[in-house]
Amino acid sequence: YSFSDDLQFLVLVDSVRDESQKNKKIEIASLKIYETSPLQYQSVVGLAPHLPAQVAFVAARRFLQLDGSKANVWELQKVTIEGKEKQRWQIISQVQTLFQISRMSFSDNLIALLSKDSSRGESCVSLVDRQSLQFRHRVGIDAPVSKLVFDHNSRHFAALTDEGRVQVFKLRKETGYQAHWALDLKGVRAVERNEAVSNQFFVLANKEERSQGSEVRLYQFSRPLNLVMIWRPLFEVRQIRFVTLTGEGSRQRKVQFLLMVNKNKQTQKIYCGIKRPE
Repeated sequence: YSFSDDLQFLVLVDSVRDESQKNKKIEIASLKIYETSPLQYQSVVGLAPHLPAQVAFVAARRFLQLDGSKANVWELQKVTIEGKEKQRWQIISQVQTLFQISRMSFSDNLIALLSKDSSRGESCVSLVDRQSLQFRHRVGIDAPVSKLVFDHNSRHFAALTDEGRVQVFKLRKETGYQAHWALDLKGVRAVERNEAVSNQFFVLANKEERSQGSEVRLYQFSRPLNLVMIWRPLFEVRQIRFVTLTGEGSRQRKVQFLLMVNKNKQTQKIYCGIKRPE
C-alpha cells in the first residue's frame, strides 16, 4: 500500500483466495484506490495473480504500479462522462525494463526499478526521473539485488545483494553510475539511509566474532570503507528502520530515530536510538 503525501488518497493491492473449486486454488488480486476523507472507493482494477503486488505514490496525484517487466504510471485525470466532468484514475504511461521488476526504491529525485534475471543471477537497475518520468540511467549488477538506498543528492547508492553483500555505486558524468567500492562483510541483513546526516547509511550485519548477535554499522557513501560508528547491542537485532517525527505548530522540531527491532516467537521489542544535537 501507499499514501499520497497529503494523505488524501490510499492505494493498495488486495488479494482473495478462491478455494471453492476442488484441487484448485485461485488467487485474485485487485488494485484498490481510496479517498481517505471521507473513506470511499475511487476505483477497483483487476490484476493478474502472479504479478508483484507493489505500488507507490511518486507525486500527490500520481503513483506507480508494478506490472511484470514494466511499471504503470497512474494519474488522477479529468474526464467527461455523459456530459459531466469527473475525476478518474487512469494509466497515462508505462516504464519498460529488461526483466520482471521485483521492487521499487526512491531517492529525492529518482525512481529505481529493480529487475532480476534469475537464470543468469544478475540484476538491472533502471533509473527514472521522478518528475518527468524520463529514463536516466541503466545499471547492471552481477548479483541479485534485494534493496537500494541513495544518498541525499543521488550521487551514490548502496545495493544489498541476496547473498548479504553491499556494493556502493557512484554517478560519473561521462559513464553514469559505476561501481565505487564494496563492503567486505558477509551476512548483511539490511541497509538504511541516515536521514539525519547526508552521505551516510546504516548496515545491519552479523557480528564478525564467533559470538552470536548482530551489529549496526554506519558508513559514508563517498569514502570507501570509512566506518563512522558501530553499535553492538546486547540483543539480537532483526530489523532496522529510520523514522522522522515532525512536531506541529509554529515551533516545528524534527526528531529522528533509528528503530532496532528484536523479534522472536514470544515477543517483539523496538529500541530507539536518537540523534542528539551534540
